[in-house]
Amino acid sequence: QGNLQASQKFYEIAQDMFQHILKDYPNEKKYHIDLSIAFRKIGELKLNQGNLIEASKSFESSLKLVKQLVENDPSDMNNQYALSCAYSSFADIKSLQGDDKISLNLYNSAVEIMERIIKVDPNNLVWESDVCSMYNRIGGIYLRHGQPDIALESYLSGMSIIKKLSEIDHSNTRWRHQLCISYDRIGDVYREKKNYDAA
Repeated sequence: QGNLQASQKFYEIAQDMFQHILKDYPNEKKYHIDLSIAFRKIGELKLNQGNLIEASKSFESSLKLVKQLVENDPSDMNNQYALSCAYSSFADIKSLQGDDKISLNLYNSAVEIMERIIKVDPNNLVWESDVCSMYNRIGGIYLRHGQPDIALESYLSGMSIIKKLSEIDHSNTRWRHQLCISYDRIGDVYREKKNYDAA
């Protein structure tokens, strides 16, 4: 707990300094990125402490900063990727707070961006693995709300991606783990549908 408090203290100092610098250099992209990262790190700490309200505020602040960066330069694919991740992180918090409607909209925004930038850089396998995780989270929301058929579509979309990645690199344990999760989630759907043979 002491280390978390120390981390939070220094992150908040950094956040405050970046905010002051941005007042002097409002068009400096690097400072916007650094400040958004500071907000995200504070949000992660608040989440670890179980403070969902403060975590939500930090993730939302991070999202707003990245959105501004993308609006200023839509051609920057790294910022587009950062925006997708910011949407997904904020969606995670909203889901934990029980607001699945907002969470679903945020996840869908994240996936939409990710699919768009993957078309620009189809060889970026990290982006593809990230969108797989987003599909799984979307599927989880639909399954919780009694919509197993839509959940299955999301899970299958995610599995098709991660299965392809696992075949490209058999040694990548993270992707193999994601593939195991995809199979497990699809099994959950068939159990919900009482299709025990398929499960």
